[in-house]
Amino acid sequence: MGVLEPVAGMIDFEALEACVSRAEGGDRGAGVEARWALESLCTRRTRWQWIIHGETENYRLGVVRYYCGQGKFLKAKRFATCGRGDTAYASETGAAVKVKPMCCGYRLCPRCSRRYGRVALRRVNGHLAGAPHGAIDHIVLTQKVIDGEPLPVTRERFEKKWKRVYRAFRKQGMRSMLVTYHVKRTRGEGWHYHAHVVVEWSPLILAEAACLFVNKVWSVAVVSAGELSHPVFYRHVCEPGEAITALKGDGQGEFWSESKDGVAQCLQYCVRDVLQGCENWVEGVDTEDLTAEFAGSVDGAKLHRLYGEWRFDVEDVDGVEEEEEEPGAGGTATEAEKEKARKKEKDGGLWVKLGSMDSVLLQACSGVTAMCEFLESLALSFFNRSAVFRRLSAVRRTFGG
Repeated sequence: MGVLEPVAGMIDFEALEACVSRAEGGDRGAGVEARWALESLCTRRTRWQWIIHGETENYRLGVVRYYCGQGKFLKAKRFATCGRGDTAYASETGAAVKVKPMCCGYRLCPRCSRRYGRVALRRVNGHLAGAPHGAIDHIVLTQKVIDGEPLPVTRERFEKKWKRVYRAFRKQGMRSMLVTYHVKRTRGEGWHYHAHVVVEWSPLILAEAACLFVNKVWSVAVVSAGELSHPVFYRHVCEPGEAITALKGDGQGEFWSESKDGVAQCLQYCVRDVLQGCENWVEGVDTEDLTAEFAGSVDGAKLHRLYGEWRFDVEDVDGVEEEEEEPGAGGTATEAEKEKARKKEKDGGLWVKLGSMDSVLLQACSGVTAMCEFLESLALSFFNRSAVFRRLSAVRRTFGG
């Protein structure tokens, strides 16, 4: 019997694992069968995969084909199955719930690309929660979209401008800075490659004047490249102030809680806007050629950069916790991370495994009270306005939650 059972078209995951292993070893027949099975698996997303990945089914299918075309069948399998192993847990007392993710860990993944910003978010929040801060601004640097220009050329064109404006940031008194590169496909035109910047100025710096100077330097760089000048978008986030303790324990991922503090809430959404994953980037990546071009440039690329004081971890900041493991191959963790998790479990009480998230959703759909209560607790415990929570809320409503 093959990987796909002939009657129901179901996937035999043990057979798939063996088939992928043979394909990685160069077996062409196994490669054809593995690709066929992985494409089938990817086109039949589960309800939970829709919640965490959004409407990206065609894009994810294209990435599976891209990996298989390169002979990277194991990566294709991990990508196609991302989220299927996510597990639901409830505390022994029922007072707390959590989801343990099983990630593919790839920057091309709509879900895992969000999680890659977690290290940057933890460092930024650690600094802002632990000490006084300077004025903070959000700046967006954009350039002309050129029809038909390859993405690597677009990136190179941007980097030349970035070198000029980075010197302007430093000259104006940049204390710390988070830069994230976004790559969107403009339908019928080209690649919209741009950068979102969250900058903290030194305490005595007049933030508005500094932003105007950055705007001037970027405009000069754009005109020097033969493009039309345009104003730089920026928004003032906050004035200098004391430590924002409401940011303690604010982890990256699907499940986080919106702060009740106005400044902290503004920072939460500002930084998360900057650290968004590729879910919204790939709406126009709708052909195999575009998917291959996008994947070749983004897979393995460093999309987040930290400068100044934010580059370094803040040691022993109370409340800054790691709620989930970092993205990795199959969600693996080091021995140190496992020991930390065991200690955390011992200190916080035992967790009861409820099953996979797909199983929880299926049982909730069938009216199983405990699973409906789990979803209700999940939404109430970690409420925010992210796309993931909007989709989770939509599913809960179908269960009468």
